[in-house]
Amino acid sequence: MIEWSLSHTYHSPEGRVRWERFGEGRPIILLHGTPNWSVIWRNIAPRLAERWAVYAFDWPGFGTSDRYPGQNVSWDEQPRRLVELVAHWGLERPAIVAFDFAPIFALRAQLLEGLELGPLVLADAAVIPPFVTDFSRQARENIGTFRQLPTHIAEGMIRAHIERTTRHPMPPEVIDAYMWPWSGQEGVAAYWRAVECYDEHLARPLVPRLAALSQPGCPALPL
Repeated sequence: MIEWSLSHTYHSPEGRVRWERFGEGRPIILLHGTPNWSVIWRNIAPRLAERWAVYAFDWPGFGTSDRYPGQNVSWDEQPRRLVELVAHWGLERPAIVAFDFAPIFALRAQLLEGLELGPLVLADAAVIPPFVTDFSRQARENIGTFRQLPTHIAEGMIRAHIERTTRHPMPPEVIDAYMWPWSGQEGVAAYWRAVECYDEHLARPLVPRLAALSQPGCPALPL
């Protein structure tokens, strides 16, 4: 069983955001993608905390943060939560590590919402379309049908999808940890809400601006 918890709460316009800080030093924010959540940083955060003040959180609609019907977890709304959190924490030009779809949120926050960032790491970045998987694309295009699936069938499909997102097989306890937010009727409903927001059109405006990014990378990260 994997232990991971976030002890702080930020009250955002889209519900409570759970977050945690580890260590001291220059600030670095870890942004998880989808369909994962902050547990993905469970091994990385302690290592980085030896030299950095590490901030990890769950996006609204994910992990331990609030998830509810009608919640706006769209790719143009999530970047605003990052802007708010940076202000809430009182950070100036924090370093960012953004994984999977989170680079879209980080880049939109910087390029379209005016957030000033420091060093930027885009890990396994989904930014240049097309990048949505066939399963997620089919689910988004037929979201009404997928929402009518029995919970246990939907859970099986979601679990099978997560199992195929890594190059090497994951131990059962890791898959269980990644599946935890998407289990049960409420979890499955939250998963389909997230998938419904997989909108590559919101990434397209970023592509021609990538060459203009001026901030350095993070060569000193002790990974």
